[in-house]
Amino acid sequence: MNQKSGAYIGAIIIIIGVLALLMNINILENFDNLFGGVLLLAGALVFFSLYHRNRAQWWPLLPGTVFAVLGVGVFLDTFIPFASDLLGAAFMYAIFAVFGFVFNRDRASWWAIIPAGVFFTLGTIVLVDSLDLLDSDLNGVVFFLGLGLTFFYLWSLRHEIKNLDWAIWPAGVLLALALFVYLNQVRWMREELIFPLLIILVGVIIIVLGTRKKK
Repeated sequence: MNQKSGAYIGAIIIIIGVLALLMNINILENFDNLFGGVLLLAGALVFFSLYHRNRAQWWPLLPGTVFAVLGVGVFLDTFIPFASDLLGAAFMYAIFAVFGFVFNRDRASWWAIIPAGVFFTLGTIVLVDSLDLLDSDLNGVVFFLGLGLTFFYLWSLRHEIKNLDWAIWPAGVLLALALFVYLNQVRWMREELIFPLLIILVGVIIIVLGTRKKK
């Protein structure tokens, strides 16, 4: 540990100790949540410091981001009660940002696109549900659509990154599932016809892709 990192960590410990003392002598009575928020932000600072010391290792960003979002969420929830409704979405988007950063930092880390897409999709579902922007019955559509587009984006990078041709298959299946769930919810067609038609559609796509590959 270098001198600068030691000073940061020492200052954090002193602040925590002072807050604990003020709480115990009732000067900061009923501020338990704020103390918890400070602890979470202190933990975030420790992990961000670890990343700053060795940027070749990205993993400290994940717990650091989680602690930071939770810490900020505790403070917001203390002063703005309705903010807790959006904390879940912020949490998911923050993890998405970490994996997005991992991919942008090193394009060879294409695997990071998958968890990034998953957490972005989950964050969108939580946000839409919190703001009541969409019927909850359509959450499945958003979920499969988000994952399908994630793999489709991965497939779109096949010319830049080798061996990503396979991504079109999960993309096609997931997008077909999104369509299936949507059609099942809107009920504009008899349910017993939807699944067979989707199977026919997948078969047509496979034939078209196979024909293109031969050409």
